[in-house]
Parts: sequence; structure tokens; C-alpha cells
Amino acid sequence: MNFIVGLDIPCHGDIFHIKRQYQKMLLFVERLGIKAIRFREKIEEKITKINRGHPNFKELCEQLISALKKEEVALQLYDELQILIDTGEKHPHWLELLEFERFQRSEIAA
Repeated sequence: MNFIVGLDIPCHGDIFHIKRQYQKMLLFVERLGIKAIRFREKIEEKITKINRGHPNFKELCEQLISALKKEEVALQLYDELQILIDTGEKHPHWLELLEFERFQRSEIAA
């Protein structure tokens, strides 16, 4: 049986597969971030083409605020996932994620 380096936690050689799943999740989040950025840019472009007196100006500004929030969340999640993947077993929440992954696998096997 294999153990995580420096810890007495059996891993059965599954660390590679766990990291691979997180990399897939990272790609998904990256795509969400790109979509959020593009959406925000389109709204900003529309706002620059109209003046403050335009009937849609307030609605576009509200959409821009919402788009900025979504973009921020996506980029923050991307950064956090990237740190998790890069640091692996050294990440403070790695053991919790590993335990969750093992739980998921045991549920599937049952």
C-alpha cells in the first residue's frame, strides 16, 4: 500500500487521478471565466455606444455590475483551484479533498 509522502494516509496510488480530475475542473472554470469576461466586455461596449439618457442605460449598468461579480467569482475560483493543483499534498485542504474523493469512490464501489 502506498502512502502520501510525509503522512500516514493510504492513497492506493490515486493522487494522480485526483489531480487529473481537478485539472478537468480547472479547465471548466477557466472556460466559465472566459465567458464571463466576454460577456462583461460586450456590456461595456454597449454602454460606451449609448449616452446616460438612453432608456437601457440603467439596465446595462445593472447587468455590468452582475457580470463583474460573476467574473470575479470565476477568476477567484480558477486561482484557488490552480493553487490546489500546484501545491498538491502541501495544500491545507488537500486532506479534506482527498477524504472526500475517497468517500465518493467508496460510494460508487458500494
